[in-house]
Amino acid sequence: MTLNDLTLRQATVSVLGDLRSAQLAGHDLRHVDLHGRDLRGAQLAGACLAGADLTGAILDEADLSEADLAGARLVGASLRGANLTRARLLGADLRASTLVRLVATQADFSGARLPRVRIAHASCEGASFVGAMLTGASFQDVLLRGAVFARACLRQARFEARLLPAMPARVAFRPGRLPERAPYRVLPLDLSGVSFVGADLTGTTFRGCSLEWADLRQARFDGARFLRPEWADWDGVAPTVRTCRLFGADLCGASFAGATLAAIDLTGACYDPAALARAATVDPTWLRP
Repeated sequence: MTLNDLTLRQATVSVLGDLRSAQLAGHDLRHVDLHGRDLRGAQLAGACLAGADLTGAILDEADLSEADLAGARLVGASLRGANLTRARLLGADLRASTLVRLVATQADFSGARLPRVRIAHASCEGASFVGAMLTGASFQDVLLRGAVFARACLRQARFEARLLPAMPARVAFRPGRLPERAPYRVLPLDLSGVSFVGADLTGTTFRGCSLEWADLRQARFDGARFLRPEWADWDGVAPTVRTCRLFGADLCGASFAGATLAAIDLTGACYDPAALARAATVDPTWLRP
């Protein structure tokens, strides 16, 4: 890449002016400065935005499917409802970004920085977070089946079940305050088949999650908490969501020093009883081979 190439690309973007709903699919926008620009609804499918500066940019409802955002700076960017299907975000900086209602199926966040980021009402099935920085991040109402968090740092992160009304319409829910009307239903956060191999989950909270057939080998759960949903005792809540289910999960080599295993179902799981003995709290009724 030459300086002239970069200057030409930057000039092209500047000429476009208003970038809302801009048609930029497949364009080469490497290292372009889009700081604070409004790209709502922009068509960027397959575009190359590697190393681009998107700090504070508005990318709500933008199509970034299969786009290359490796090393891009997305600090404080808004990605509400964005399509990141199969997008590459290797090493991208997403600190303080808004990741709500986005679709990131099979997206690659390997090595990305997402500390204290809230991912909610999103689809990240099959996504890769290998080696990503997710300290303090929260996952609420997120589809994560088959996602990979190998060697990721998830210290103090939160994975939580969701409360939905029995009717199709959603109910706004704030932690600690349940909706007044019924009927309702509780759905566990589905982490089936997720890989946490070698991940650091120190102090992480799993509340009402399903980790069936998850790969947890060599993961660090020191001080982690496996808890019941806050609404688990309500009438009509199915027993399957009153615990964190780890049926068939592989916990070989995982550490649980000081962990709270008050609501964990290890039926059919592979684990070391000695490692569980170092937990602070264990419900012995679920320790079945």
